[in-house]
Amino acid sequence: MTPYLTKIKDLAEIGDLDAQRCLGLLYFIGQDVAKDHIESYKWLSLAASKGERAAIIILAHLTETMTLEEISEAKRRAECLF
Repeated sequence: MTPYLTKIKDLAEIGDLDAQRCLGLLYFIGQDVAKDHIESYKWLSLAASKGERAAIIILAHLTETMTLEEISEAKRRAECLF
């Protein structure tokens, strides 16, 4: 993991809205991490739940590509964080 990604993840884990959106987007497009829609959904949903507009838009698009099982798993992972 790159120092940049480590910093973003650390910030996301303590509730930083911008970092959550950024990390969700990185997982969505597979930049600097393996593409992972479940992890993307987890981080984007946390940011979206606090009103982060870009996260809301990306999450809406992402949700269309995921199964109900994937969404359930992503929600479970998000609940484990906070």
